[in-house]
Amino acid sequence: MLADLLLVFAVALLLTMVFMVGFRGQRNKIMLLMYFLVLFFATWAGALWLNPVQFPGWGQRWMPFLVIGLVFALFLAAFAPPSRPALTTQESKEPVRPSGITFNLIFWLLLLVLGVAIAVSYV
Repeated sequence: MLADLLLVFAVALLLTMVFMVGFRGQRNKIMLLMYFLVLFFATWAGALWLNPVQFPGWGQRWMPFLVIGLVFALFLAAFAPPSRPALTTQESKEPVRPSGITFNLIFWLLLLVLGVAIAVSYV
């Protein structure tokens, strides 16, 4: 489990650094941490639930971690919100910003489901 943890940490960190270059306008610490956490847990859970692929001489099943991490990083990048100004309403001309409660709920629910998937795969 420790080897899996270190491997998924390295893959998630590498992919976070690579894909955050594309999010230049949205590069704040909270978004970076959230992107890393989702990528970390999704890579770990996805790779554990795939059939392990081992390559001679490596001693670790690193390929599923890399493939799942890359696919999920591309998925997250495709659904990243564009950096544009907030919408305005016709009546008040004040910016309308969507509530963060829904996003927070989905984020924590996703992390909980991925954490349960990781725990179940080790049991």
